[in-house]
Amino acid sequence: MYNLLNLFTDVAGFFKDEPLAAWISVGTIIVLVGILFLICIKNKNEGFNTKKMAFAGICLASSFALSFVKFKFIPSGSITVASLVPIMLYAYFFGTVSGLLVGLIHGLLQFIESAWLYNATTFLLDYPIAFASVAMMGVARKLFNKELPALTVGVLLTYLCRFTAHLISGFIYFGGGIVETSIPHSSMFVYSFIYQISYVGPDMIIALVVTVLLSTTKTISQLEKIVAKTN
Repeated sequence: MYNLLNLFTDVAGFFKDEPLAAWISVGTIIVLVGILFLICIKNKNEGFNTKKMAFAGICLASSFALSFVKFKFIPSGSITVASLVPIMLYAYFFGTVSGLLVGLIHGLLQFIESAWLYNATTFLLDYPIAFASVAMMGVARKLFNKELPALTVGVLLTYLCRFTAHLISGFIYFGGGIVETSIPHSSMFVYSFIYQISYVGPDMIIALVVTVLLSTTKTISQLEKIVAKTN
């Protein structure tokens, strides 16, 4: 039976075999707890209130659950079923700063769920920075008065920023000589581009289609009315 001694043994082995991943995992958990603590003590400020936090929790839980539904047809990252849409909508409803925080938390949760990194720089690029890009939904809403253009541009900007973060991370990773033989190329930048676009591109298309459908069916308008009533 798996007992407490087994747990300590596994944890000790993890720190011995993967020290960087282990320490960053611990640091990630500490940062995540710190963020939640700061949100709680600033509950009455403009940035977050109790109802905002409730919506944030629902959107984070939805995105996190959807991130487990993955398709892997290619030798690169996984394609999800619109896993970023809930937190992108949160950023759209509540603004850039709120979206940035929720995206950051989602990125840290993704790391905790499946920790993978090459070094500390790729960790920052692939997790906190890449997923904090959902804050661009708040930026797009300020640029466009109409819902559909704002949502469309917001999704495109979000994935452009996410792709850029992964692209730079991949350049560092593949530059270290770790390559996928099925995608041969002499240039690490081009190699990283092909690798990242092969899954970020389809993921973006799925998210864009779902978002447009939600907009054209007036679902987002109805959700916004609910949000407005609770603020």
